[in-house]
Amino acid sequence: MNQADLLIKKLDAFIRKYYLNQIIRGLLLSVALLLISFLGMNFLEQQFYFSSNIRWILLAVWIGLWLYTFFQFLFRPVFGYFGLAKGMSYEEAARIIGRHFEPIQDKLLTVLQLKQDAEKSTSSLISMELLLASIEQKTTSIQPFEFVNAVDLKTNKKYLPYAAVPVLALVLLLVFAPNALLKPSARLFQPAVEFEKESPFHFNLLTKNLRVLQQNDLKIEVEL
Repeated sequence: MNQADLLIKKLDAFIRKYYLNQIIRGLLLSVALLLISFLGMNFLEQQFYFSSNIRWILLAVWIGLWLYTFFQFLFRPVFGYFGLAKGMSYEEAARIIGRHFEPIQDKLLTVLQLKQDAEKSTSSLISMELLLASIEQKTTSIQPFEFVNAVDLKTNKKYLPYAAVPVLALVLLLVFAPNALLKPSARLFQPAVEFEKESPFHFNLLTKNLRVLQQNDLKIEVEL
């Protein structure tokens, strides 16, 4: 494998890490956005007990938001990472790398251009050898740089609280106040069903023995 091929291999590694970075960021932002909106809808439903039509609208908005986050934050980087769709070109990768390693930006772009010229060239053997020698010379000076270091996965730490806070809120609700989460959710995800608003009070029957002779009185104790 010559120097130019090694350079392309390093560019491919950089592109994969670049998309991996976007996938991690997309997951964190998607979790944050979807859970915050979900908890917000549940809170509103718990407070106002919306009609069927309003619940249809809320559910449609939430599904639309889910589709938007999937395509915006996950679909493109996942397809780019696995090479299932046209992704970043080597020239675009070179410009991003150049912003991190400024001394090699022009050299990297030049090598890519020379490589393209060599692949398309119909010049004489001597001209081709000179072109390949020029590629090898410029590539050798670039090889010490690790392109994958231009992508720092740790930068995604700043997005972690956006996802962690709603996840923690969801867990706390499930543990300490499950009805505050589950009952509104059940209504939201059944928008076609009409629900009667629950009374703000409950009767607890304290009298255990409900048997009495006909025409006799029965004393019933209840707790409100």
